[in-house]
Amino acid sequence: MEKNINVDINVDIDIDIDIDIDIDIDIDRDIDIDIDIDIDIDIDIDIDRDIDRAYPKTYFILNHPEFSGSF
Repeated sequence: MEKNINVDINVDIDIDIDIDIDIDIDIDRDIDIDIDIDIDIDIDIDIDRDIDRAYPKTYFILNHPEFSGSF
């Protein structure tokens, strides 16, 4: 029995990184630093599987030694 199995795997990864840095310096030399980091990760995985057989399944059932002659 010959089988061909084709598997296609598609992976899409989207990464968005936003970095906001705010630095405030007062007259009294007080320093304020605000850092905002936003990370968005989107992962999409698609798996397609195809199995191609050389013969249909019924061929093997009808020609199996245990079943031959009983039909």
